[in-house]
Amino acid sequence: RRAPPATSPIGSRYTFYDPLSRTSRPFPSLFGGAQKHLSVVIPAYNEQLRLPIMLDEALAFLTQTPAYAPSFEIIVVDDGSADETSAVVLSYAEHHSADKVRLLRLPANAGKGAAVRAGALAARGELVLMADADGATRFADLARLPAAPAGP
Repeated sequence: RRAPPATSPIGSRYTFYDPLSRTSRPFPSLFGGAQKHLSVVIPAYNEQLRLPIMLDEALAFLTQTPAYAPSFEIIVVDDGSADETSAVVLSYAEHHSADKVRLLRLPANAGKGAAVRAGALAARGELVLMADADGATRFADLARLPAAPAGP
């Protein structure tokens, strides 16, 4: 493991909106220590139509699986979308809480790699999983990963 930097590149740059308190708060840093068991990072660019299907599946699986239910977060990184991707994510954060669903919005399209990196650096999970917004990853397959705890 490498040593953490003196200051986090994420903590000072990116914030997420908490609909409950109606405030913007800084993202924690990956280097601040795990606060969750699993972080799911979803890079998204103009995904307002596909994202709800994927988020519904992910949230259903994660909230109904005892190994994950108490300790997970989903970070959607909006990579400078021109559509309503951010609004979709904020509606999920409002419904499920900003502790479970967070939006990290990049100011301009920086590419998938930059979006994944930004999300991973803002993750609070002991395990970090990247999943595409198109739903190509089936969350039920998570139990097949060697490091994943067994499902129900």
